[in-house]
Amino acid sequence: MPSPFPPSTSTTTSPSPSSPSPSTRGIIAHPPGNPHTYTLASPPSHTHVLLTHEPLHLPPLQALLSHPTAGATVLFTGQTRSDLQPSPHSTNPTPTKTTTSLTYTTYPALALRSLSRIAARTTSNHPGVHGVVLAHRLGRCGIGEVSVVVGVSAGHRSEAFEGCEAALEGVKREVEIWKWEEFGREGGGGGRGGGGGGDEEGGGGDGDGVWRVNFPGRDGREKEVGGDGVG
Repeated sequence: MPSPFPPSTSTTTSPSPSSPSPSTRGIIAHPPGNPHTYTLASPPSHTHVLLTHEPLHLPPLQALLSHPTAGATVLFTGQTRSDLQPSPHSTNPTPTKTTTSLTYTTYPALALRSLSRIAARTTSNHPGVHGVVLAHRLGRCGIGEVSVVVGVSAGHRSEAFEGCEAALEGVKREVEIWKWEEFGREGGGGGRGGGGGGDEEGGGGDGDGVWRVNFPGRDGREKEVGGDGVG
């Protein structure tokens, strides 16, 4: 899998159990015994943000939204779907590739700051909101796996729905996360040359895929980064 970053600023999707660097100390915290998860050391009141290489489990995230005066909780989950689409950069409009997995990467301190800003703005712009949870997976997400959770609790359902929608739009437009979209041939065929199996689970045994910017900007459209990743 090629990197979307120049060599001097390359990052990795592999979890690092080491202590935060001096530039991120005081920003990133790890839950006790879980070096694969990043949280904000001092999040705004009633907000929780995290990035993790572990599967996202909904009950503990929903529990963070509990509040004595919350009469409604909205929990959104986004998961990897299998898309049938044209091969990247191909002039042939006939769909020949299916998405087999997404792999997310980021600079944790940068993404956590953005998540925290969005959570704080949600509580500020929607006075009825009592709590916000924003969680995003890092690393590989197979088909059907949850990659993002946005949760909001509020006094009434309309406030919870509106706050959740606003927070979700903020995550999609502003959080600095890149994703590698890996492809497999329609019908489970082989790599770029066609002709037969050889793809391991996740497809694209030849590294066939494309980097996409997960924060599309004001036009609301995702953007590809660099080439299609095919050697």
